[in-house]
Amino acid sequence: MTDVREYTNKLLEGIEEGIYDKDYVILAFCKYMSEDDVKDMMEANELIEEEEKEGWIKWNIADSMKHYH
Repeated sequence: MTDVREYTNKLLEGIEEGIYDKDYVILAFCKYMSEDDVKDMMEANELIEEEEKEGWIKWNIADSMKHYH
């Protein structure tokens, strides 16, 4: 039977062993994930203050328009 988190474990082990640079992996995740995925991850890990959550939608719409035009 295959480990349920096979690639997650390989990635974390690679970071621990110095095979992958953790800053590069963070950047890769941010580029790969949608803006909503990043927001959900930040909320789930308590990386967004309550005040920030309230203004997130306004910021998200305005800022994302800069990046995609």
